Amino acid sequence: MEIPAQYRGREQAYFKHCLLEAYLERLFMIVGQHQRTICYVDCFAGPWSFRVQQ
Repeated sequence: MEIPAQYRGREQAYFKHCLLEAYLERLFMIVGQHQRTICYVDCFAGPWSFRVQQ
């Protein structure tokens, strides 16, 4: 798997986005059959342009 250039140094974000793209829609379709409301909270979100200052 090749990491796109915009994700270099943020590989964990790329992995998370791939995982969400593959499974979140299916999960919502399954859960949505039984629940009227679905709430998704991204606990791993962070500032995209954050840089550690040295």
